[in-house]
Amino acid sequence: MAMQNSDAPGTEGWWQQIASQGTPIVIKRSDGSLAATFYWRDPEGSEQTSPWQYIWLNITGITDHHQTEAPLSLQRITGTDVWYATLTLPANWRGSYCFLPDSTVAPQHAQLTLTTRRDWWQGKIQHCIPDALNPLRSWQSAKGHWTSPLHMPSAPAQDEWRETDNGTLSLNTPVCRFEWASTQLNNRRQIAFFSTREHPNIDHPLVIILDGEFWLTGMPIMPVLYDLTAQGQLPEAVYVFIDSVNNSLRSAELPCNEAFWMSVKEELLPQLRSKIAFSQQATKTVLVGQSFGGLSALYAALRWPERFACVLSQSASLWWPERDVSQNSKQRAIAELLLQSQTAHYPLSVALDAGRYENIILQSHRQLMPVLDSRIDTLRYREVEGGHDALCWRGGIISGLKWLWSSEKVT
Repeated sequence: MAMQNSDAPGTEGWWQQIASQGTPIVIKRSDGSLAATFYWRDPEGSEQTSPWQYIWLNITGITDHHQTEAPLSLQRITGTDVWYATLTLPANWRGSYCFLPDSTVAPQHAQLTLTTRRDWWQGKIQHCIPDALNPLRSWQSAKGHWTSPLHMPSAPAQDEWRETDNGTLSLNTPVCRFEWASTQLNNRRQIAFFSTREHPNIDHPLVIILDGEFWLTGMPIMPVLYDLTAQGQLPEAVYVFIDSVNNSLRSAELPCNEAFWMSVKEELLPQLRSKIAFSQQATKTVLVGQSFGGLSALYAALRWPERFACVLSQSASLWWPERDVSQNSKQRAIAELLLQSQTAHYPLSVALDAGRYENIILQSHRQLMPVLDSRIDTLRYREVEGGHDALCWRGGIISGLKWLWSSEKVT
């Protein structure tokens, strides 16, 4: 257990002490390692009255569906409503987590393959719940389940998000919306945009953010961008958020899809220009994306460097089109695009992040770096102490924009 007090575990006084500290509770062990203890209060009481057999702990990059180990459940203190688990985590780690109460029989881990393990998790994850004892703001992930944050003591600072996490910053920043009916894609979706200045002009940079609805509502970034602009940490700019509509369409449109970006160039941006002024210079246009979105942003800049010259790519699915990242695997699409051109260098500024707990994504980044570094004018590559996680991406967006707009970029 992570704490000592005079009340017995499960009593009201004991729970009040836990709640006053906020969870997870992180302590430093005698050997210097850091232990994080997670707690969950069973609303159904003890094992005598509760149906729950397991409380699966889903920590992005640590105990999620990407791992080869058996799923991790909290343990009940017999005769109480207390469930808990203690894990050793790196001091600089950051990530999200949620609980999954389960009344069924646990899977036979030895019989699970990578695919069946992933399917098992996917079948459970929609029932995840956030940590009610965590004092920071929980949010709804892009996959639809609620999740809570954990920032270990030495995780890189995200001071710009503190007011959002504490609930003291209004998230109701107004945006303008319009429907984009694409002839080339034969579909329609909502587009949102806003400017960090009341009267934009043709010199203001344009930032195109993929998976836009998540960054508008799931992890609202607009108030943070407004605050940093007002403080002079970011230049005045126009931001446009492109909604992915649904996972099926997202998987079809984002991975290296020429038709998608042609429609953005030829249909969406002209429509946007009729509503708000912004720069059309490639060096003042930033593409921002994560996962398939990160892959898509990098692809678009390599394919049309004369229009998109700045990229902020996070946890990009550089393994695409196949997940095998062994040395004998088929050359991946981005590497093929780089190698097929006779251009010595692409006139691009690229900020690329990958999490050290992302397995295949991390391997594919490391394999591609030598080729990418030899072809990109300005490249910043960072490995983040985290997983495939918006909690890491949100800080990376801010630091990436600052770097892309800095007068001197350091590779």
